[in-house]
Amino acid sequence: MLRSLTALLLISSQTGAYNYSQCCSFPCYNKGVCMEDLSSPKGYTCDCHSTGYYGEQCDTPTWCTWLANIINPSAETLDYLRGNFQPIWSLINNAKRFHDWIERRVVFRGIDQALVPLQWSTVSDYKTTDTSDDASYYARLLPPVPKDCPTHAGVWGPKKEDLPSVEVIVRDLFKREKFIPDPHKTSLLLPLYGQHFSHQFLKSMKGEETEGRTTSKHHIDLSQIYGDSKNKELMLRTRKDGKMKMQIINAEEWPPYLADVPVETIVLEEGLSTDKMFAFGHPLFNLFPGLLALSTIWLREHNRVADLLKKYHSNWDDERIFQTAKLVNRVQQLRISVNEYVKQLGGGNYRFTFEPTLMHGTEMQYGGNRIAIEFNDLYHWHALIPDIFHIGGIDYPIENVTWNNEIVLQHGLEEFFSSMSKQIAGQPTRLNFGKQAQEVAIKLLKQERALRMQPFNQYRKMMGLRPYESFEDLTNDEDVAKKAESLYKDIDAVELFPGMMLEKRRDVGLFSMTLTEIGIMCAFQGIFGDPLFSPSWWRPSTFGGQIGWQLVNAKVTLQELICRNVKGRCPTVSFTVPDEGHIDPHSHDNVKSNTIRHNEHIEL
Repeated sequence: MLRSLTALLLISSQTGAYNYSQCCSFPCYNKGVCMEDLSSPKGYTCDCHSTGYYGEQCDTPTWCTWLANIINPSAETLDYLRGNFQPIWSLINNAKRFHDWIERRVVFRGIDQALVPLQWSTVSDYKTTDTSDDASYYARLLPPVPKDCPTHAGVWGPKKEDLPSVEVIVRDLFKREKFIPDPHKTSLLLPLYGQHFSHQFLKSMKGEETEGRTTSKHHIDLSQIYGDSKNKELMLRTRKDGKMKMQIINAEEWPPYLADVPVETIVLEEGLSTDKMFAFGHPLFNLFPGLLALSTIWLREHNRVADLLKKYHSNWDDERIFQTAKLVNRVQQLRISVNEYVKQLGGGNYRFTFEPTLMHGTEMQYGGNRIAIEFNDLYHWHALIPDIFHIGGIDYPIENVTWNNEIVLQHGLEEFFSSMSKQIAGQPTRLNFGKQAQEVAIKLLKQERALRMQPFNQYRKMMGLRPYESFEDLTNDEDVAKKAESLYKDIDAVELFPGMMLEKRRDVGLFSMTLTEIGIMCAFQGIFGDPLFSPSWWRPSTFGGQIGWQLVNAKVTLQELICRNVKGRCPTVSFTVPDEGHIDPHSHDNVKSNTIRHNEHIEL
């Protein structure tokens, strides 16, 4: 509060009280909404309605809120508890009723029902019917910084004309000089899975004129496999027995080539060809071999499930088999994503489990999900990607991996998944973005500025986290703190994505505290609020009776999914690199001269 009052005094003394919006100093606390009010002596009023707080700045808690704040542990406390007391957590993880009670509280705490549905979107600075109705715009967790503020962060930091360019920010705070491996030994398979998983709901439109817009349906729909329109879906289907189109290469099933099923028009840089690219539901799934590998597994699984449904329902037509198999695949993907993927992201000793009935009988709002632009931003984990990929004894520089699906065909799925499971990913932190990742970060920061997104500390406050008071407090690194301070001048001026990357690492989990808390809030509503898991949908008849019910209730793991859809040996499949025999391709002793360049022919 003191910093906000200081800012207001500074504004008044330097420019006169009303030269620009008094909301530029973000004077309202605890999710209160600032409204410019020229009739007020302060020049603004705070709307505290439904926040649990009151007062001129929404800083005085009601009795119920005061009591809840005392009883409920902070995010930092919960994080500490999850990372310690392993014997106690083992008992909790095996006591189903107690475990489910805790998980239900964790989910509700993460979602924050007061924010559902989200009240802002990128369509305008204030609420309109388009805010809630036009889903082609991302939602926002916080409204934009008012247009007439003196700085990008409201009143903090350098004036807009003195703010360093995004290229300078990325160069000084993001650029990788030396690869930083993840200390938790997260494998390279995790970012590959995350890329495949997130591309179904994070779909930004391209171009400056469409900043903040999306083609997403705002829920997990498997569109990366089946397409985001009925026309694409029909093109990718055999329209017989509910199956997806496949082709045989090296005696194995793979997706059809794009030339045979032209679902998309892909424009490539000079020297690249679409001749051997595959037809996917997402236009960019030829970008990286991991997307081909995981898509192939899910397509094979779809056809396997379709065969089972056909066997038990011989009277069903193609459409019903296909749609039911799609529903089964959707549940299996969510089960794996919660039980293994989310567990690896969050870390700690608490075992998060997928239980669709967990929220039955609660106030869960099913079907109310809307992807927030902040969720899209935090999903840019490109620091996890190394400069070199070690696959089957060959070192591939990253520039020879992109747009090169032949790597998977040459090595085979077994060797590819094993290699990705044995290589340590990078740590998602400052000074660890490779060349391609830097280009992505530059585009992301330009978008944040174009959308006038609020600074990092404001998101900390929104999440109930303590705002950082200095750059040393933020980074826990004197050298990095000095670099950041030379650029932003004021800790309250640090932008959202740089803040999440600069933030000191937690003892558990892959990400910083702020990124984790925002991610939990956005992800839990999308997962547990899926209509498929509502009481009216989660029943055997939805999935074709007992055969489908058995399939969606089976405790399938990623290892099992891949092993039953890979020809030959079962590969190593893990989001954590095994203790023995891990690969560090960035070691000088390991880098070989037998790298395969993209334009070289590979015998298949």
